[in-house]
Amino acid sequence: MTALPGPPLPEEWNPIPDWPAYDVSTYGRVRRGVSILTPFPAGQGYLMVTLSDGGQSSNRYVHRLVLEVFRGLAPAGMEGAFLDGNRTNLVLSNLVWAPPGAYGGTKPKLPLSVRRAIAEARAQGRSVARVAVDLNVSASSVRRWGGPTKGPARKVAPSFVGDIKSAIKAGISLREIGRRYGVSATTIARIRDTPS
Repeated sequence: MTALPGPPLPEEWNPIPDWPAYDVSTYGRVRRGVSILTPFPAGQGYLMVTLSDGGQSSNRYVHRLVLEVFRGLAPAGMEGAFLDGNRTNLVLSNLVWAPPGAYGGTKPKLPLSVRRAIAEARAQGRSVARVAVDLNVSASSVRRWGGPTKGPARKVAPSFVGDIKSAIKAGISLREIGRRYGVSATTIARIRDTPS
Protein backbone atom coordinates (compact mmCIF):
# COMPACT_ATOMS: atom_id res chain seq x y z
CA MET A 1 0.00 0.00 0.00
CA THR A 2 1.35 3.44 -0.90
CA ALA A 3 1.64 5.97 1.90
CA LEU A 4 -0.50 9.05 1.48
CA PRO A 5 1.38 12.33 1.29
CA GLY A 6 1.24 14.55 4.35
CA PRO A 7 -0.71 17.77 4.42
CA PRO A 8 0.52 20.41 1.97
CA LEU A 9 2.98 22.90 3.35
CA PRO A 10 1.44 26.28 4.13
CA GLU A 11 1.87 28.90 1.43
CA GLU A 12 4.54 31.43 2.37
CA TRP A 13 4.82 34.87 0.71
CA ASN A 14 7.98 37.00 0.44
CA PRO A 15 8.60 40.31 -1.36
CA ILE A 16 10.44 40.31 -4.69
CA PRO A 17 13.72 42.27 -4.48
CA ASP A 18 13.73 45.35 -6.74
CA TRP A 19 9.92 45.05 -7.02
CA PRO A 20 8.68 45.80 -3.47
CA ALA A 21 5.04 46.10 -4.56
CA TYR A 22 5.06 42.39 -5.51
CA ASP A 23 5.27 39.17 -3.50
CA VAL A 24 5.93 35.60 -4.66
CA SER A 25 4.81 32.47 -2.84
CA THR A 26 6.20 29.00 -2.26
CA TYR A 27 3.31 27.79 -4.46
CA GLY A 28 4.67 29.80 -7.41
CA ARG A 29 2.03 32.51 -7.30
CA VAL A 30 2.81 36.22 -7.74
CA ARG A 31 0.66 38.99 -6.30
CA ARG A 32 0.51 42.75 -6.10
CA GLY A 33 -1.38 43.69 -2.95
CA VAL A 34 -4.31 41.26 -2.88
CA SER A 35 -4.42 40.71 -6.67
CA ILE A 36 -2.90 37.45 -7.92
CA LEU A 37 -1.21 37.85 -11.32
CA THR A 38 -2.05 35.40 -14.08
CA PRO A 39 1.11 34.00 -15.65
CA PHE A 40 1.33 33.77 -19.43
CA PRO A 41 3.18 31.22 -21.59
CA ALA A 42 6.66 32.33 -22.58
CA GLY A 43 7.63 29.55 -24.98
CA GLN A 44 9.15 26.13 -24.32
CA GLY A 45 6.54 25.60 -21.58
CA TYR A 46 7.80 28.30 -19.20
CA LEU A 47 5.46 30.77 -17.49
CA MET A 48 6.08 34.51 -17.05
CA VAL A 49 4.48 37.48 -15.31
CA THR A 50 4.83 41.17 -16.04
CA LEU A 51 5.96 43.33 -13.12
CA SER A 52 5.45 47.08 -13.44
CA ASP A 53 5.94 50.05 -11.14
CA GLY A 54 6.56 53.75 -11.71
CA GLY A 55 6.58 53.52 -15.51
CA GLN A 56 9.01 50.59 -15.59
CA SER A 57 8.00 47.06 -16.45
CA SER A 58 9.74 43.72 -16.74
CA ASN A 59 8.68 40.25 -17.85
CA ARG A 60 10.04 37.65 -15.43
CA TYR A 61 10.02 33.86 -15.38
CA VAL A 62 7.94 32.73 -12.42
CA HIS A 63 10.18 29.76 -11.54
CA ARG A 64 13.20 32.08 -11.36
CA LEU A 65 11.32 34.51 -9.10
CA VAL A 66 10.42 31.67 -6.73
CA LEU A 67 14.01 30.38 -6.66
CA GLU A 68 15.62 33.83 -6.29
CA VAL A 69 13.31 34.85 -3.44
CA PHE A 70 13.43 31.57 -1.48
CA ARG A 71 16.82 30.06 -2.47
CA GLY A 72 18.91 33.09 -3.47
CA LEU A 73 20.41 34.10 -6.80
CA ALA A 74 21.50 31.41 -9.24
CA PRO A 75 25.03 30.13 -8.65
CA ALA A 76 27.37 30.56 -11.63
CA GLY A 77 26.59 28.12 -14.43
CA MET A 78 23.24 27.07 -12.96
CA GLU A 79 19.68 27.53 -14.20
CA GLY A 80 16.26 26.98 -12.70
CA ALA A 81 15.21 23.35 -13.10
CA PHE A 82 12.01 21.42 -12.45
CA LEU A 83 12.50 18.15 -10.55
CA ASP A 84 9.47 16.57 -12.22
CA GLY A 85 10.25 18.08 -15.66
CA ASN A 86 6.89 19.93 -15.65
CA ARG A 87 7.60 23.61 -16.36
CA THR A 88 4.18 24.65 -15.08
CA ASN A 89 4.72 23.08 -11.63
CA LEU A 90 6.04 26.20 -9.91
CA VAL A 91 5.92 24.93 -6.31
CA LEU A 92 9.18 25.65 -4.46
CA SER A 93 9.68 21.97 -3.53
CA ASN A 94 9.79 21.17 -7.29
CA LEU A 95 12.41 23.81 -8.14
CA VAL A 96 16.22 23.72 -7.83
CA TRP A 97 19.24 25.52 -9.25
CA ALA A 98 20.94 22.92 -11.46
CA PRO A 99 23.41 22.67 -14.35
CA PRO A 100 21.92 23.14 -17.84
CA GLY A 101 20.22 20.00 -19.08
CA ALA A 102 19.43 18.57 -15.64
CA TYR A 103 15.83 17.63 -14.86
CA GLY A 104 14.60 18.33 -18.40
CA GLY A 105 15.93 21.88 -18.56
CA THR A 106 17.37 23.41 -21.67
CA LYS A 107 20.01 21.24 -23.17
CA PRO A 108 23.43 22.67 -23.92
CA LYS A 109 24.13 23.05 -27.63
CA LEU A 110 26.53 20.56 -29.17
CA PRO A 111 29.98 21.98 -29.91
CA LEU A 112 30.52 22.97 -33.54
CA SER A 113 33.20 20.29 -33.97
CA VAL A 114 30.71 17.58 -32.93
CA ARG A 115 27.98 18.98 -35.19
CA ARG A 116 30.41 18.95 -38.12
CA ALA A 117 31.51 15.39 -37.30
CA ILE A 118 27.84 14.33 -37.31
CA ALA A 119 27.22 15.99 -40.69
CA GLU A 120 30.33 14.43 -42.19
CA ALA A 121 29.52 10.95 -40.86
CA ARG A 122 25.95 11.15 -42.20
CA ALA A 123 27.26 12.41 -45.55
CA GLN A 124 29.40 9.27 -45.69
CA GLY A 125 26.18 7.27 -45.43
CA ARG A 126 26.61 6.01 -41.86
CA SER A 127 23.36 5.23 -40.03
CA VAL A 128 21.87 7.48 -37.35
CA ALA A 129 22.36 4.76 -34.72
CA ARG A 130 26.01 4.14 -35.70
CA VAL A 131 26.86 7.86 -35.63
CA ALA A 132 25.11 8.30 -32.27
CA VAL A 133 27.14 5.46 -30.74
CA ASP A 134 30.44 6.51 -32.32
CA LEU A 135 30.14 10.16 -31.25
CA ASN A 136 28.36 9.50 -27.93
CA VAL A 137 25.38 11.73 -28.76
CA SER A 138 21.64 11.11 -28.92
CA ALA A 139 19.98 9.84 -32.08
CA SER A 140 17.83 12.98 -32.12
CA SER A 141 21.00 15.11 -32.21
CA VAL A 142 22.25 13.08 -35.16
CA ARG A 143 18.95 13.56 -36.99
CA ARG A 144 18.98 17.27 -36.17
CA TRP A 145 22.55 17.99 -37.25
CA GLY A 146 23.14 15.27 -39.84
CA GLY A 147 20.60 16.03 -42.52
CA PRO A 148 19.58 18.77 -44.87
CA THR A 149 18.78 22.02 -43.17
CA LYS A 150 16.69 25.07 -43.78
CA GLY A 151 18.46 28.21 -42.78
CA PRO A 152 22.20 28.82 -42.89
CA ALA A 153 23.89 26.69 -45.55
CA ARG A 154 25.93 23.75 -44.36
CA LYS A 155 29.49 23.43 -45.54
CA VAL A 156 30.73 20.34 -47.28
CA ALA A 157 34.00 18.92 -46.06
CA PRO A 158 36.72 19.66 -48.64
CA SER A 159 37.51 15.96 -48.82
CA PHE A 160 34.07 15.36 -50.42
CA VAL A 161 34.31 17.99 -53.18
CA GLY A 162 36.08 15.63 -55.60
CA ASP A 163 33.48 12.89 -55.01
CA ILE A 164 30.67 15.39 -55.53
CA LYS A 165 32.14 16.63 -58.81
CA SER A 166 32.55 13.00 -59.96
CA ALA A 167 28.89 12.31 -59.12
CA ILE A 168 27.83 15.39 -61.10
CA LYS A 169 29.86 14.20 -64.12
CA ALA A 170 28.22 10.77 -63.76
CA GLY A 171 24.83 12.46 -64.26
CA ILE A 172 23.44 12.11 -60.74
CA SER A 173 20.95 14.89 -59.97
CA LEU A 174 22.03 17.79 -57.78
CA ARG A 175 19.11 17.06 -55.46
CA GLU A 176 20.19 13.43 -54.99
CA ILE A 177 23.81 14.41 -54.37
CA GLY A 178 22.66 17.04 -51.87
CA ARG A 179 20.53 14.45 -50.05
CA ARG A 180 23.52 12.11 -49.80
CA TYR A 181 25.75 14.80 -48.33
CA GLY A 182 23.15 16.52 -46.16
CA VAL A 183 23.14 19.82 -48.06
CA SER A 184 20.87 21.59 -50.51
CA ALA A 185 20.96 21.23 -54.29
CA THR A 186 22.00 24.89 -54.37
CA THR A 187 25.14 24.08 -52.37
CA ILE A 188 25.94 21.27 -54.81
CA ALA A 189 25.42 23.69 -57.73
CA ARG A 190 27.89 26.10 -56.13
CA ILE A 191 30.44 23.28 -55.87
CA ARG A 192 29.76 22.39 -59.54
CA ASP A 193 30.28 26.01 -60.58
CA THR A 194 33.48 26.52 -58.55
CA PRO A 195 36.64 25.94 -60.58
CA SER A 196 38.83 23.11 -59.30
